[in-house]
Amino acid sequence: MLYGTAIGALFGIASGIFGGRLGGDGWGRSLRLALAVFSGAVLVPFLKYPPNPPGVGADPETLTARTLSYLAMVALSLLAVFFAWRLARELGDLRRPARHLAAGAFLAASWGLLLALMPGFPGTAAAGAPADLVWAFRLSSLGTQAVLWLGIGCVFGLLSERAEARGAGEGARVAAQGSPR
Repeated sequence: MLYGTAIGALFGIASGIFGGRLGGDGWGRSLRLALAVFSGAVLVPFLKYPPNPPGVGADPETLTARTLSYLAMVALSLLAVFFAWRLARELGDLRRPARHLAAGAFLAASWGLLLALMPGFPGTAAAGAPADLVWAFRLSSLGTQAVLWLGIGCVFGLLSERAEARGAGEGARVAAQGSPR
């Protein structure tokens, strides 16, 4: 619960910073932002450094290097998402499909480079553990993150819709009071 609360608070800050720049209604903005952050902070790092069950493949000698590589992968992957978004904004003169394809190609290339260039740690594989246990754990971890980010996106989307509706109602009330009779 603490992790979800902390991530939700960070998402709220990111939503406040980027929300007005993403366009669309509050529901769509929130879901797009949640998908972008999930992809950059969870999915791509998962592909390079999938989690192991506790105590499996834990080489204490490489713990610091593995942790730093994972955190670097998260940060660089999120930076790739940010720069893809910036690229799409800079290509504002192009039609929307062309902008999306260009940003998607940039993002795919960036993530591909990250996956190829970040160091691997072959000695920390889940050797000795049953493969079905390891993959069940990994898929469970990924599924838990997917549900968390979907939930955050949906809750913020609903709250944004509510706030926008309330703001529109307030604006109409103020306009009605300020108009000459």
